[in-house]
Amino acid sequence: MNGAAGGVKAFECPGGYDPIANPELTPLPEDVRHDRRDACCVQVPTCADTNGPTADTPAVTCPGGWTKKTGYDTTELTGIANEGTNWRDTCCDQVPTCSDTNGITAGTPAVTCPDGWSRKADFTTTELTGINNVNNNWRDRCCNQNLIPPPITVLNPLLLQKDGPATVIAGVPFTFTITVNFVGPASGVYVVDTLGTGLSFGATAASWQGAGRSGACNAPVENTLRCDLGDGWILGNTVLITVPAVASGAQAFGVNNATVYDNAASPHSASDDHTVVVFANIPADVIDVIVTKTVNRVSAVIGQGDNPTFDFTVTLTAAAGSVVVNPTVIDSISSTGLELLGAVQPSAFCQKTSLQAFSCGWLGMRLEAGQSVTVTYTAVARQAGTFVNTAKSAPTGDKDVSNEAAVTVTVTEPLPGPPELAVSKTGPDVALVNAPVIFVVTAGVAPNSTPAAVLTLVEQLDSPKAEFLEPLLDSANCKLDNKQRATCTWNNVGAGDTKSLQFTVKGSDAQTIKNVATVSSANATPKSAEKTVILNAEVPPAEVKFTLLKDGPGRVVAVNEEFDFTLTANLVSGTMPSVTLVDTPPKDSGITFLRATPAAACEVTASLLSCKLTGPWPQTVKLTAVGTVAGTFANVALLTGPGNPTDSANVTVFQETCGEVTPGGKPYNKCPAGYEYDERFAGKSPANDINCCVLKAQSAPDIIVVKRVSDAKVQVGQDVTFTIQVTHQAGLSDTIAENVVVTDTLPAGLKPYTDRWSVTPDVGADACTFDAVNTRKLTCALGTIAMGDTRTIAIPCLADGSRLGKLSNVAVVNCDTPGQGTVDPKCKKTSPPAVVTVEKVPEVCNSTLGISVVGVPKKAGKGGIFTWNITLTPKGSVHSVVMDNLIPPMLTKPIITKPFAGAKCSFVTKGSNNVLRCIFTAAFSKPVSMQFTTVGATAGTITDIASAMFKPCKVGSAPNTVKNMDTVTVWEPVLGSCCDKDYGCNAGIAKIPCHRAGGMWSPDLDACFTGRFCTGACCTNGNSNKAQCWMTLKAACPGKWDGSSTCFDQNYCPRPCLGKCMQCSPTSDTCCPGYSCQQSGRYGRYYCVPDCVPYKPQCAGPGGFCGLTAGGVKCCGGLDCIVADGGVSICAPHNTCKPRGSACKGFGECGSGLYCALNGKCELAACKSKGKYPRSASAQAQKNIQDYQCNAFHAASCSAL
Repeated sequence: MNGAAGGVKAFECPGGYDPIANPELTPLPEDVRHDRRDACCVQVPTCADTNGPTADTPAVTCPGGWTKKTGYDTTELTGIANEGTNWRDTCCDQVPTCSDTNGITAGTPAVTCPDGWSRKADFTTTELTGINNVNNNWRDRCCNQNLIPPPITVLNPLLLQKDGPATVIAGVPFTFTITVNFVGPASGVYVVDTLGTGLSFGATAASWQGAGRSGACNAPVENTLRCDLGDGWILGNTVLITVPAVASGAQAFGVNNATVYDNAASPHSASDDHTVVVFANIPADVIDVIVTKTVNRVSAVIGQGDNPTFDFTVTLTAAAGSVVVNPTVIDSISSTGLELLGAVQPSAFCQKTSLQAFSCGWLGMRLEAGQSVTVTYTAVARQAGTFVNTAKSAPTGDKDVSNEAAVTVTVTEPLPGPPELAVSKTGPDVALVNAPVIFVVTAGVAPNSTPAAVLTLVEQLDSPKAEFLEPLLDSANCKLDNKQRATCTWNNVGAGDTKSLQFTVKGSDAQTIKNVATVSSANATPKSAEKTVILNAEVPPAEVKFTLLKDGPGRVVAVNEEFDFTLTANLVSGTMPSVTLVDTPPKDSGITFLRATPAAACEVTASLLSCKLTGPWPQTVKLTAVGTVAGTFANVALLTGPGNPTDSANVTVFQETCGEVTPGGKPYNKCPAGYEYDERFAGKSPANDINCCVLKAQSAPDIIVVKRVSDAKVQVGQDVTFTIQVTHQAGLSDTIAENVVVTDTLPAGLKPYTDRWSVTPDVGADACTFDAVNTRKLTCALGTIAMGDTRTIAIPCLADGSRLGKLSNVAVVNCDTPGQGTVDPKCKKTSPPAVVTVEKVPEVCNSTLGISVVGVPKKAGKGGIFTWNITLTPKGSVHSVVMDNLIPPMLTKPIITKPFAGAKCSFVTKGSNNVLRCIFTAAFSKPVSMQFTTVGATAGTITDIASAMFKPCKVGSAPNTVKNMDTVTVWEPVLGSCCDKDYGCNAGIAKIPCHRAGGMWSPDLDACFTGRFCTGACCTNGNSNKAQCWMTLKAACPGKWDGSSTCFDQNYCPRPCLGKCMQCSPTSDTCCPGYSCQQSGRYGRYYCVPDCVPYKPQCAGPGGFCGLTAGGVKCCGGLDCIVADGGVSICAPHNTCKPRGSACKGFGECGSGLYCALNGKCELAACKSKGKYPRSASAQAQKNIQDYQCNAFHAASCSAL
């Protein structure tokens, strides 16, 4: 600036400007306005002006959920590339939202919507700035209260169900139960219970309880019992009545009927029957399991977004007249392209054996007839293909050799080309101002199209005086961008998958509104649909009156047969743009809703129909349903509008029985030869040979029967064949034996092959049958046997081991009197017994046992946790197994985390050693594993030894012992300094525990005292002329401390500026913008004067303040402006400062423009990029160091004069 005059004085660029390149070559203009600044300096880019010196001033835009940082306008972006989120993280702070109430703080706790409330559509972006979590403020801001369904009028408020055991024993007490469900209000309620012939009430009185009330029933009168339940019953109440009973003698059936009544003007009622089979004694258990398997979908496409998943369900059910003891199931997938995902439920009983298989077992469980257990699991597809998933169950003694169920799923590659999209929109043509207007939209992927990885639907209104109303029905996938725009997204939308939505709009003025729906997906051609509605000004409404008419199917429908209800809503008078139609099935009716037509205006679940109906009127809806329970049910519908009109329709669901095969039809008439329909079975279902038919009366003349066995002695698992020889020896004259029938009940321990019997000579494929309840009972109808003829029956059996020893068996033959068709009791003959001895298979004494022990990890620091896995692998059955594991003294705190199945494990003392001992209570033949943990207490190499003692045979064998071992290493941890998550700094802490606690670790034991580790900005007397700020530890700060700020943030510890002509100090005070602290007057005092007043710049001596933080004061000759303790810039002799590359330990050592880097050397305090840091204490500490280095460079950038 002096030009040819003596001395070199450069032009100083103000804050926010840097010197231009080659300033020594740039002519200096006159000092008018900012001419010199603009000629010698270049404006640096900031958050408020990212272009810097370039024309216009584009600013960094903070996205949704973020707000401008304090100091946004002056925060520099020099050297920070606009990549990723660099600019956002430099200029913006994250604000707290419903999904992240902490905002910029570590962790992302979300607002919890209570019961009865659900998240709003914009839950993830709704801001909570300035909103305290008091008086349900957060709940009301973030959540919507769920809609309460409108009340439904029920014509008959009573439902009744009668239950009890399927079979009982004569003379043994049992209990019937009566359940009364109230689907509407009722009073004067009472129940009448009537027992059939052969049944009587028990000695204990019947009683009832429900809805917090209870009472005793009246004393029975003969075979009738009455229970008075009284008044005050409402929708949702349930009453359970227990009725003790006893059967007087063996009979085919005992019937119990119960009926409930109320005191309405036209009394309502409901009734139910329950039938029991009475045995004279306890029948032998019949084992029969039914396996069923279902999947939520049978096909999917892979290669579009996330891999598709399938949800499977396996159910094991005890068949009618049978039980299942200790049920088991094994499930497998045919190939490796489909894998099990997550745990198989119930996880307590199920365990995966591979990625494609699992097994479940319920030891000690007994399923009675009709009871079941269910297994659920999910599988994920890894590749395309067809996969068969099979579930098998084979409980011991099951009447069927194999019980299995399989489902097949297909996974295909996506079709070539982009997806073809589809969209439609419907709504009213005319509506009223300020009245809700409902638009129905369908969006999806066309059939036979490539799936869409992400499908996006945008709903747009063209008028600012119209807006979407909340809540949105599909809040999980849809959100409001603003009042005129809503966006919905779905992942992995397959071909033919259509999403149906409703959007409610309200307009404030009379106008025409256009609603446009646009559906799009990557690489696909977007498609749009629009609907225009005219809003008219509101007029005084006429009286509004609606009618509702409901019709049923008009015929009897079969169980599981689909049928239709027809519902018609009509506006009789007045004006009403829309109403809601609601329909629910009667409770416990078994009626399930399937779909509605038209579907666009309706939403259907199994138990609720809800339709938004709009004019022109009338509007008709067809509701398709299916019934699963026999009976006649009244189904009530409600129209939510003026008067809330209702109507009902009855439906009768028919269940095929032996006595009525078709509605109003005749009994079952398809009994096989030798059998006939029995009217006692009229109520049994379904109608088939087993349920409906019995043998015809039997007799014949002189018949002899002989039974033999193929082997006198067999072992368990071997086959044996019985033969029954029936011979007609003739009677008093030449005749024939008519309707010859042989019955044979094989003893327990012998299981017949029900599909391998034979009759010689052949008399038909259905000649012999096995009883459905007792599958060991065989009945063979041999028809007519001429004089001298013989029929031979062969019955192959398996010795199943359920009973050992001598097993005796006889066969019985009956026939008719010739030509009369009546049973001849003289024909009944019994064969001599056939005896077979069943022996147990001798035990083979050659079993072995393997043992393995594995410790993980192989290396850990002192105090680390080691997990030890021990596996015993037998070959054959091993007995009396005892496993010992000696715990090395260098390992402490042993804990058993998973014991052996079938063993009792505990820690015992053996000498001076601690020993883990597991004693098995029974023999086993499959591998078992256990797990325990220890803590490494002493450094060194440690060997763990496990041994097991076992017997290869139950008796007569000496114990054998096997051993194995594994070695791990414990090392001494390196100690250093730890800055914990709360910015507490401590020395002598190891790295791993520091990181586990969420802290930052340094190997320097003195790092807490360097001023460069775990520091933050400390402010005292902020907002005053005595404001002081320095970088230090949190514990050493006497004032306000912030680990995320620095002293170079002018808004953190501000000092008030001084106005014109106010006395100031050039080293500590700050003049207001447009003024600078200059010396004036003969007394050498300093005052704040306008920048345009020329002044002679001053320099600071040794120890004086300098740099940008001191108002731009430079150091006098021979001095460097360095950053000293506390982050304060002062002047120090140049010869005391270390040059670049020298070793250093902290503040006050490196020269001007340098800082003591983390590598312990003096480096240029350059700031290329501030980077992105997680919101944790350790990461913020690193950020503070980086910020400090950048600001320290600017603070010390003025070289000494």
